[in-house]
Amino acid sequence: MIDFELIDLGPNYPDYFQGFGVCGTGFAHCVTGCGPSQAEAFDDLMECFSQYEGVTCGMVDYVERKIIAENDDPNEIPLMGDEMYYLGLRFNLPMENLVSPHIESAGIVETKDICNCGRTKTNFMKMGGRSTYYSSF
Repeated sequence: MIDFELIDLGPNYPDYFQGFGVCGTGFAHCVTGCGPSQAEAFDDLMECFSQYEGVTCGMVDYVERKIIAENDDPNEIPLMGDEMYYLGLRFNLPMENLVSPHIESAGIVETKDICNCGRTKTNFMKMGGRSTYYSSF
């Protein structure tokens, strides 16, 4: 459904946190969660992921269930002092792999995704231009 990896960035002070990205990973997107405990950092991570453009509720449920199934329960014990716990999530959205070879060979890139309104949104991009068409299922 969605390609992702969870990275445990561990505890750190907010003013020393080096950041988190996708360079050299094969992933196109990332979000970071932080909190005074690992559990709160996980909650923040899932909240940030759910608000990311293009992410659906189904994707959030899938990622959360898969992470919980493959990892131990997050630690509820808060860190001491000003330290925060950091988690990172790198991912690729499914629609990024939906490019029609016929349209691509004509110099037009087509992507499709599902809107909350229940319609398929098709984006056509050519030479920096962008058109969007909606159609029903």
